[in-house]
Amino acid sequence: MESPSDFNRLSLTINVDIGESVSASTLKRLFGYVKSETDISKSTLSILTRWLGYKGWGDFCATPASQSQFIKGATLKTEQLTPGDKVRFLWSPDRHCVARYLGDYRFVVEEVQHAKLKIGDTFKTLQFTDGSAAYFTDVCPPGGTYGNGRSYVAGYRTGITDIEVIHVRQR
Repeated sequence: MESPSDFNRLSLTINVDIGESVSASTLKRLFGYVKSETDISKSTLSILTRWLGYKGWGDFCATPASQSQFIKGATLKTEQLTPGDKVRFLWSPDRHCVARYLGDYRFVVEEVQHAKLKIGDTFKTLQFTDGSAAYFTDVCPPGGTYGNGRSYVAGYRTGITDIEVIHVRQR
């Protein structure tokens, strides 16, 4: 959530998904984008938790949080790749990326659609897991400084929906 349009988009998404409304200004207060002394109402919290799949705020509060689980999806570990190999991964809605492996857990984006990553960005990751979010560290724009600390998550809500490895031939 980096710009006002992100909050407008989330507000619209909630309305489309469950037919209930939370204003963009309320979301800005909730996420701390704007400072406010006003508490978020329980009715707003109930709408948000229903959007997340709970019956409401009370159900959310009564559900014990599981903090651990085994990875269920097929996992592609970066250490299985050879420099030059490409990984194509997709996530919702209608997003995809093709990244070439550089070695040392580092990738460069060669193709991207509907994502905040840009062609030429580099990032580090240990693995891609089908059905789980992909976490990238040390995201760096072309010509930028390596290890700047920026991070990126692809598929935060829905996880990666498809992973394909394109191996290069060794000559």
